Amino acid sequence: MIDNQELLKTIIAEESKFDYAFATLNFGVLALSIQFSPSYGDTWKYLLVACWVLLLFSALLAGHRIIYKLVATKINYQINRNEHYKQHAGQMIDAKKRLPMTRLIKPDGSEQTLEDLESGINTSMSNIKTGNQKFDQLNKKLSKLYWVQLGSFLLGLVCNLVFISANYLYR
Repeated sequence: MIDNQELLKTIIAEESKFDYAFATLNFGVLALSIQFSPSYGDTWKYLLVACWVLLLFSALLAGHRIIYKLVATKINYQINRNEHYKQHAGQMIDAKKRLPMTRLIKPDGSEQTLEDLESGINTSMSNIKTGNQKFDQLNKKLSKLYWVQLGSFLLGLVCNLVFISANYLYR
Protein backbone atom coordinates (compact mmCIF):
# COMPACT_ATOMS: atom_id res chain seq x y z
CA MET A 1 0.00 0.00 0.00
CA ILE A 2 1.28 3.46 -0.90
CA ASP A 3 1.36 6.08 1.84
CA ASN A 4 0.37 9.71 1.22
CA GLN A 5 3.93 11.03 0.86
CA GLU A 6 4.83 8.46 -1.81
CA LEU A 7 1.56 9.12 -3.63
CA LEU A 8 2.20 12.87 -3.55
CA LYS A 9 5.74 12.38 -4.89
CA THR A 10 4.41 10.15 -7.68
CA ILE A 11 1.76 12.70 -8.65
CA ILE A 12 4.29 15.55 -8.67
CA ALA A 13 6.68 13.49 -10.80
CA GLU A 14 3.94 12.66 -13.32
CA GLU A 15 2.78 16.28 -13.50
CA SER A 16 6.35 17.39 -14.07
CA LYS A 17 6.73 14.91 -16.93
CA PHE A 18 3.54 16.27 -18.49
CA ASP A 19 4.73 19.88 -18.12
CA TYR A 20 8.09 19.10 -19.72
CA ALA A 21 6.42 17.17 -22.54
CA PHE A 22 3.96 19.99 -23.20
CA ALA A 23 6.76 22.58 -23.20
CA THR A 24 8.71 20.40 -25.64
CA LEU A 25 5.62 20.06 -27.84
CA ASN A 26 5.20 23.85 -27.88
CA PHE A 27 8.79 24.46 -28.95
CA GLY A 28 8.68 21.55 -31.42
CA VAL A 29 5.57 22.83 -33.21
CA LEU A 30 7.06 26.34 -33.29
CA ALA A 31 10.31 25.02 -34.76
CA LEU A 32 8.50 22.98 -37.41
CA SER A 33 6.32 25.93 -38.31
CA ILE A 34 9.36 28.15 -38.80
CA GLN A 35 11.32 25.44 -40.62
CA PHE A 36 8.70 24.68 -43.25
CA SER A 37 7.03 28.08 -43.64
CA PRO A 38 8.93 29.08 -46.84
CA SER A 39 7.63 26.02 -48.68
CA TYR A 40 3.99 26.96 -48.08
CA GLY A 41 3.88 30.24 -49.93
CA ASP A 42 3.41 33.97 -49.34
CA THR A 43 -0.34 34.33 -48.80
CA TRP A 44 -1.35 35.80 -45.42
CA LYS A 45 2.14 36.22 -43.95
CA TYR A 46 0.74 38.15 -40.99
CA LEU A 47 -1.25 35.09 -39.98
CA LEU A 48 1.96 33.09 -39.94
CA VAL A 49 3.67 35.68 -37.75
CA ALA A 50 0.66 35.63 -35.40
CA CYS A 51 0.96 31.83 -35.27
CA TRP A 52 4.63 32.09 -34.31
CA VAL A 53 3.92 34.69 -31.63
CA LEU A 54 1.15 32.55 -30.11
CA LEU A 55 3.28 29.41 -30.12
CA LEU A 56 6.24 31.26 -28.62
CA PHE A 57 3.98 32.79 -25.97
CA SER A 58 2.61 29.35 -25.13
CA ALA A 59 6.11 27.87 -24.89
CA LEU A 60 7.27 30.67 -22.58
CA LEU A 61 4.21 30.17 -20.37
CA ALA A 62 5.16 26.49 -20.13
CA GLY A 63 8.53 27.54 -18.74
CA HIS A 64 6.87 29.87 -16.24
CA ARG A 65 4.54 27.11 -15.10
CA ILE A 66 7.49 24.77 -14.50
CA ILE A 67 9.24 27.42 -12.39
CA TYR A 68 6.05 28.21 -10.44
CA LYS A 69 5.57 24.51 -9.70
CA LEU A 70 9.09 24.33 -8.28
CA VAL A 71 8.29 27.31 -6.04
CA ALA A 72 5.02 25.66 -4.97
CA THR A 73 6.92 22.48 -4.09
CA LYS A 74 9.34 24.51 -1.96
CA ILE A 75 6.47 26.26 -0.16
CA ASN A 76 4.77 22.91 0.46
CA TYR A 77 8.01 21.55 1.92
CA GLN A 78 8.29 24.53 4.29
CA ILE A 79 4.67 24.07 5.40
CA ASN A 80 5.29 20.39 6.13
CA ARG A 81 8.47 21.22 8.05
CA ASN A 82 6.60 23.77 10.21
CA GLU A 83 3.76 21.30 10.85
CA HIS A 84 6.31 18.67 11.90
CA TYR A 85 7.97 21.15 14.28
CA LYS A 86 4.58 22.14 15.72
CA GLN A 87 3.69 18.51 16.35
CA HIS A 88 7.08 17.73 17.90
CA ALA A 89 7.01 20.82 20.13
CA GLY A 90 3.46 19.95 21.23
CA GLN A 91 4.62 16.50 22.27
CA MET A 92 7.51 18.03 24.21
CA ILE A 93 5.11 20.40 26.01
CA ASP A 94 2.84 17.49 26.93
CA ALA A 95 5.81 15.54 28.24
CA LYS A 96 6.99 18.53 30.28
CA LYS A 97 3.52 19.04 31.78
CA ARG A 98 3.17 15.35 32.71
CA LEU A 99 6.64 15.16 34.18
CA PRO A 100 7.50 18.62 35.55
CA MET A 101 11.01 17.55 36.50
CA THR A 102 11.85 16.69 32.88
CA ARG A 103 14.57 18.91 31.48
CA LEU A 104 14.46 19.81 27.82
CA ILE A 105 17.93 20.66 26.53
CA LYS A 106 18.59 22.79 23.44
CA PRO A 107 21.40 21.84 21.05
CA ASP A 108 23.56 24.63 22.56
CA GLY A 109 23.28 23.01 26.03
CA SER A 110 20.86 25.47 27.64
CA GLU A 111 17.49 24.43 29.04
CA GLN A 112 14.40 24.96 26.91
CA THR A 113 11.41 26.42 28.71
CA LEU A 114 7.72 25.96 28.01
CA GLU A 115 7.54 29.59 26.86
CA ASP A 116 10.22 28.89 24.24
CA LEU A 117 8.26 25.92 22.94
CA GLU A 118 4.95 27.81 22.93
CA SER A 119 6.46 30.78 21.08
CA GLY A 120 7.99 28.33 18.61
CA ILE A 121 4.56 26.76 18.08
CA ASN A 122 2.96 30.18 17.57
CA THR A 123 5.65 31.16 15.07
CA SER A 124 5.22 27.84 13.33
CA MET A 125 1.43 28.29 13.15
CA SER A 126 1.77 31.76 11.62
CA ASN A 127 4.31 30.38 9.11
CA ILE A 128 1.87 27.60 8.20
CA LYS A 129 -0.96 30.10 7.72
CA THR A 130 1.18 32.38 5.54
CA GLY A 131 2.53 29.40 3.59
CA ASN A 132 -0.98 28.06 2.93
CA GLN A 133 -2.08 31.48 1.64
CA LYS A 134 0.93 31.69 -0.69
CA PHE A 135 0.38 28.11 -1.82
CA ASP A 136 -3.29 28.78 -2.63
CA GLN A 137 -2.43 31.96 -4.55
CA LEU A 138 0.22 30.10 -6.52
CA ASN A 139 -2.16 27.26 -7.35
CA LYS A 140 -4.74 29.76 -8.67
CA LYS A 141 -2.06 31.42 -10.77
CA LEU A 142 -0.89 28.03 -12.08
CA SER A 143 -4.43 27.11 -13.09
CA LYS A 144 -4.91 30.37 -14.98
CA LEU A 145 -1.52 30.02 -16.66
CA TYR A 146 -2.40 26.51 -17.81
CA TRP A 147 -5.60 27.60 -19.52
CA VAL A 148 -3.94 30.64 -21.14
CA GLN A 149 -1.08 28.41 -22.30
CA LEU A 150 -3.41 25.78 -23.71
CA GLY A 151 -5.56 28.41 -25.43
CA SER A 152 -2.62 30.16 -27.06
CA PHE A 153 -1.16 26.83 -28.17
CA LEU A 154 -4.42 25.71 -29.76
CA LEU A 155 -4.98 29.13 -31.35
CA GLY A 156 -1.42 29.03 -32.72
CA LEU A 157 -2.08 25.60 -34.21
CA VAL A 158 -5.31 26.79 -35.80
CA CYS A 159 -3.57 29.85 -37.25
CA ASN A 160 -0.84 27.63 -38.65
CA LEU A 161 -3.37 25.26 -40.24
CA VAL A 162 -5.33 28.17 -41.74
CA PHE A 163 -2.11 29.61 -43.15
CA ILE A 164 -1.13 26.27 -44.70
CA SER A 165 -4.64 25.74 -46.11
CA ALA A 166 -4.83 29.27 -47.54
CA ASN A 167 -1.49 28.89 -49.27
CA TYR A 168 -2.44 25.48 -50.60
CA LEU A 169 -5.75 26.76 -52.00
CA TYR A 170 -4.39 30.03 -53.51
CA ARG A 171 -1.36 28.62 -55.32
